[in-house]
Amino acid sequence: MNLNQIILVGRLAKDPMFTPGKVKPSNNRLYFKVIVNHIRGEGYDAIPCVCWGKLADVGTEYLEKGKEVTITGELRVDNKRNEDGTYNNNFNVSVSKISFGPKTTKSQQTQPEQLAFEGEDAIEDVATETQADALAAAAALPF
Repeated sequence: MNLNQIILVGRLAKDPMFTPGKVKPSNNRLYFKVIVNHIRGEGYDAIPCVCWGKLADVGTEYLEKGKEVTITGELRVDNKRNEDGTYNNNFNVSVSKISFGPKTTKSQQTQPEQLAFEGEDAIEDVATETQADALAAAAALPF
């Protein structure tokens, strides 16, 4: 069995960049980077992510710099050949689901946002996973 699934829990590095589709809205793209901490606390990585279609439209409305998100998707690698014959490997996460982290109310109480967005056409109202739940799910993967 082959499996290519990534779960990231982190915060947006900056506001996402929206690119409208030239021919049809299903070609809309949303680029953003998610900051994730290293497991041992020795630093962090900014992971590039991209989502398409309706998910990109919804992400444009709800994603902003510093927002906590849980991203589910698959790793994509783009091997581009340079003019000198060497290859450049660029990677990103092709996002299939976005869940939003807790939001702070005026009384500074943490309440989960009741929004999660998945796939091209499916938008569902569900309670978001906590960071601990996402990490536990990742730890349960068979590799």
